[in-house]
Amino acid sequence: MYQYQKINRTIDNFISSVLSSDKQNLVPKQGHESLAGIFLLALNSSLSKGGNPIEMVDGSCDFLELLPAINSIDRRVKVSEGSIYTYSNGYWRSHSQTQIRGYISGLQGVLTYGGPDKITNNGIISWKDRLKPIDLRDRDKSGIANICLEVEPIQDPTFLDPSSSASGGVCLKNGFLSISRRLPASPGVSAASPGVSAASPGVSAASKYSASLIPHHPNQRATYRLEHEWPSEDPGEPTEFLEHLEGCYKGDSDSAEKIAVIQEFIGLTITGFAHRISGAKCVLLQGVAQSGKSIIHEVVERLFPRRDSAGNMLVLSQSPDEWASPAGTNSADFKLMPMRHCVLNSCRELPDWKHLRRAESFKKIITGDPVSCRPPGGVGITFFPHAGHLFSNNHIGQVAPEGSEGFFRRFAIVEHNRSFKGVSAAKDKVEYIEYLTTPEALHRLMVWGVKGAIRVLNNGESYTELPSGEHALQSWRDAADPLGRFIEEACLVSSEHEQKFSFVWSEYKAWCELTEEDAGRRKDFELALIRRKFNVVVHDKLNQKMAKGITIRDSSNAGSNWRKLYDETAPSPRRLKAVR
Repeated sequence: MYQYQKINRTIDNFISSVLSSDKQNLVPKQGHESLAGIFLLALNSSLSKGGNPIEMVDGSCDFLELLPAINSIDRRVKVSEGSIYTYSNGYWRSHSQTQIRGYISGLQGVLTYGGPDKITNNGIISWKDRLKPIDLRDRDKSGIANICLEVEPIQDPTFLDPSSSASGGVCLKNGFLSISRRLPASPGVSAASPGVSAASPGVSAASKYSASLIPHHPNQRATYRLEHEWPSEDPGEPTEFLEHLEGCYKGDSDSAEKIAVIQEFIGLTITGFAHRISGAKCVLLQGVAQSGKSIIHEVVERLFPRRDSAGNMLVLSQSPDEWASPAGTNSADFKLMPMRHCVLNSCRELPDWKHLRRAESFKKIITGDPVSCRPPGGVGITFFPHAGHLFSNNHIGQVAPEGSEGFFRRFAIVEHNRSFKGVSAAKDKVEYIEYLTTPEALHRLMVWGVKGAIRVLNNGESYTELPSGEHALQSWRDAADPLGRFIEEACLVSSEHEQKFSFVWSEYKAWCELTEEDAGRRKDFELALIRRKFNVVVHDKLNQKMAKGITIRDSSNAGSNWRKLYDETAPSPRRLKAVR
């Protein structure tokens, strides 16, 4: 954050330059636009380190023309998605409107042009004699702040778009760790960087992707910084965290694969690839209580700063249930706003996702496709989400969204099958977390994670295969697809079959009552049948809807009545006797 005094000093220097000029057309005109130009010029100059000096231009009063060219490295102010960003220390800092209004307070008292030319007895009054100090009221500050965000010449809305660059990486204290297909020919860049050498696990000499530390540059588009340095030598594995993971998955046949998936997720999130790879997924830690899931969340969260310079949340805890609005509402428009700046979304307890009947919003956010949102009472915007998503739950969901296969394809399920409290040396959870998240431990965890990211990128952009996770995912599919189970248990399917749609609907409602499922609306049921390639048409003679290709199991069509599959004496309504 830059002090008002620094901005005032810059403006004073600028005004002195104007006063020393004889060119009348360089004098700023009075008004918000001019004041916004003065402010942006001052802010840009404050942030420039040895950049080009301010030069006067002929034939214009537009102070924005005094700023460096849009693509110039000297240009340290950008406007993107309704926010002002300034560049320093290797990354772009976001500034809220409240902060901008505070900065604008630094204009108070600065001399500016006071009015049009006047003819007096002595001739034309010099413009120098008509300079007067700026007197700002609260509405003035708001007006200037809004103009700063709308001034077209400094707009570069795609600059900070994560999808605008093919390369990825992360801003560190000692440079930018670039993950790219080729090593750039820059001084100090070596293929033997820690964790990315040919000898590293999963990284061969013929790797397509590699990591390299390069100097900071505005075009890297970083919007946050990790407070770690990339080491000159490999610091070794994060033994503390690995000890925890090994305890979580002890006895599992695919424990190594589970640890690999966690490693890959951490690295992809750090380097900004979590949403960009073709195999983009969220990671779901699913299993029994007290199995170490929350510890994993806590450790991963501590790798990242919680907020940026404007107070925007970089680490969120938001359920996918909030990404889709209940029918007749637009609440998701508001709830998606915090996702604009989010780097890691870590939700430790998922609800039943009852609102997630459409999977479009979920898939867009996981894969980084553009989504729309707006603040309450504000103007809507479109942005590209770029967070990695880590979820936990004790039970498998019961939701079957539309387009559900695309939904399930975006999950990597890591099962937790045993209770695990951590190392015996730790007296309590707080002490244990501190043990896992010392600066040294987090530093090694970061390097280890980057290794996993490179492994994914060089493996066809796919996570490590996880057999137990695929089995759990199939179980979820089965549990979350009541219509599919109804067709399997209660129906016969053939191109020769035909049944009254009203009868099929009534039988489905009866089946849902027995199985404790939500039947939903009749119209939604009809659309779901059509999506499964069952035609619903009006019979010409009977003048009623008929379902083509399907019929209900009963004795008249040589099928056993589906109600006989249920044992009425069983203690639970969900009592299938038949083996599917």
